[in-house]
Amino acid sequence: MLKKIVIALSLLLLLSIASNGLLWARISEVRENLREEKKAKDKAIETLVDYKNNTDAKVKGAAEKFLKAFLEVDSKNNEDPKEKIKPYTTEKGREQLQIPSRGEKLKTEVKIVISDMTLYYSQKSPDTANILADVKRKTSINEAAEVESQDFIELQLVQKNGKWLVDNTKLIPKLKSE
Repeated sequence: MLKKIVIALSLLLLLSIASNGLLWARISEVRENLREEKKAKDKAIETLVDYKNNTDAKVKGAAEKFLKAFLEVDSKNNEDPKEKIKPYTTEKGREQLQIPSRGEKLKTEVKIVISDMTLYYSQKSPDTANILADVKRKTSINEAAEVESQDFIELQLVQKNGKWLVDNTKLIPKLKSE
């Protein structure tokens, strides 16, 4: 009788060990699935944050800062144009513009000021957007009478580290009047 009890307990012990082994295997599988789900959730949250940051106001604000740094000039300040636009552009955006560095101070005084700016926003993806800018500028040379000009500029902006930067700039030629 004692032998039968020992055999029954041994069988129960073996059955218990086998079922525990299966449970442990299942637990590691569940942990792996949880890791994958967490990665997917983090990616979804990141995309959601990108969409929230790709708003009309944020992109237009970045475009406006770039346009002022790029288009406004005051030769009295002798500012380096490359340094003025650096905080608002990607490396690709700066190279594409091909801006010469400022050398000696100019003898002619040049002042260019944006007098009016209208920006049109278009979202391309969570981290890219386009801006079409209608910019009117007043230019004076040696404090003479101001001359007004108008330009249309297309900007492509990308979001890097939570900040909108100009990645490409295209001057749109004016249409000839009929």
